[in-house]
Amino acid sequence: ETRITAAMLRGWPDLLTVKDVQGILHIVRSKVYNLLKNGELRALRIGTKYLIPKAYLVEFMRNNTCVFAMNMV
Repeated sequence: ETRITAAMLRGWPDLLTVKDVQGILHIVRSKVYNLLKNGELRALRIGTKYLIPKAYLVEFMRNNTCVFAMNMV
């Protein structure tokens, strides 16, 4: 079993952009925005920009390991 940890995101900034999340999860931009808008992926919103703390992404990935764990291997 793969355990999702912050160490898996070593090298990524502590505050991730939508584009960063796209690259990490290998999903399209619209999917990232859908996850943010429906609350599945928590984020900070500054004006119109979303910033996703690395800890929030780790939390999301732990809750959705079936879907996303393979992308981290």
